[in-house]
Amino acid sequence: MAIVTTTAVTTWGTWVSSSMGTVMVMVMAATVVEMAAAAMAAHEHLADQFAPVYQTEHGSALVSPGGYVRNVNIRSDARGQGHGSALLSQITADADRLGSSLTLHAREDLHPWYERHGFKRVATDPFGPRLEREAQA
Repeated sequence: MAIVTTTAVTTWGTWVSSSMGTVMVMVMAATVVEMAAAAMAAHEHLADQFAPVYQTEHGSALVSPGGYVRNVNIRSDARGQGHGSALLSQITADADRLGSSLTLHAREDLHPWYERHGFKRVATDPFGPRLEREAQA
């Protein structure tokens, strides 16, 4: 059983940290008890999937259970030092271990960086250019 340690309400949802990690709960819970129950259910659902939040001292990224990578952020003072590549390498290694593909949307100027990590542009949709990476054996 998870022990909820902190909660933070943001524009995008509610972040709940527990002894099992941190997850964003996209539901509006009437009470802290309901919020904790939703967080535990989300953790149980994600147990065999991706860790929803990858965090280092230099940056973070979110990965949905379906392999959608979003919000890859590296602190401005830490950019250009390999921290983003290390973070993305951790994400791709987990995806490979699980046999899962990854998808993301990125600005055109970031495509070469993602392509170095095995992503390929596959389409442009209403959210912009979409890149995908198949799981590597």
